[in-house]
Amino acid sequence: MTCKSDDGSAVRPALWSYPALEAREIPPPVVDLFPADTGEDLRYLRQVYGLGCPYRCTFCTIQTNGRPPTYFPVDRVIAEIHAYRRRYGEHHNVYFGDETFGLDGRRLEELSAALAADGTIKYDCQTRLECLADAATRRLLKESGCLWVEVGLETKSQRSQDTHKQKQRIAQTEETLAGARDEGLAVCAFMMNGFPDQTIDDMRAAVEWVCGLLSDGLLQAAYFNQLAPYPGSALYARPSDYGMVIRHREWQSYNEEMPPVFDTPRWTSEAAHGVFLDGSAMIAEAMGGPSPGDEDAGDYGAFWDTAHV
Repeated sequence: MTCKSDDGSAVRPALWSYPALEAREIPPPVVDLFPADTGEDLRYLRQVYGLGCPYRCTFCTIQTNGRPPTYFPVDRVIAEIHAYRRRYGEHHNVYFGDETFGLDGRRLEELSAALAADGTIKYDCQTRLECLADAATRRLLKESGCLWVEVGLETKSQRSQDTHKQKQRIAQTEETLAGARDEGLAVCAFMMNGFPDQTIDDMRAAVEWVCGLLSDGLLQAAYFNQLAPYPGSALYARPSDYGMVIRHREWQSYNEEMPPVFDTPRWTSEAAHGVFLDGSAMIAEAMGGPSPGDEDAGDYGAFWDTAHV
């Protein structure tokens, strides 16, 4: 957590920072913290298997950024899911909040075997594109109860990927997404507008690209955000390294849907935001077709019923 000091700067008090604990050393959660009927307002139960991410994406603010993940024992993960369900409702799906779910193939096999043996748990997860590249991994996800996968595509520009995302190869996108589709996994992509090394044409190309992926059925949904250099990110700490001049440090006013709060020689804030507004409408229209597998809509949870959060 980050807070504002008396001089207006962003600080992260040591008391609120995650200690460098192995996942297995973290005490079990208090399941009955909220009234049981709170479950009526929950869309899903959030669970974590692996805590940490070895990558250092420039826009990321998680405190475990750059740390190889450590893992909770599989039996504890399954037990926590059932404890939450008993308290808040057996009907809930699970969202695995690991930053890179499935990064460790052996760990994924262990968890997938436990989930498949249980047979009652349906889940969504988020990961990186390259973690879905292997057909065996996609099969494990499907057979263990995975319904939706969220991946961060961010932008079509490989130059921007190399600088901001690290080691993600855009050339493998269509093949990987086609494999996920054929396995019966629905995929939602995170897209980001306004990287400082993008041009306006790069931004427009990224929008057209993701719309094409949606129209071709390679994606079933997409989030589209305007880049915001939040405290805790490399962009906020070292903006000049990325060709940025941050206009102000009143970070409580930053928002992923507002015009950029930084300047760059490549574009104006107004021009970038114009691409974001036009692109949001284009992506919304591309998502307006029938939901995947209409004949088996229940397999996709409630994603298409209301706004997904």
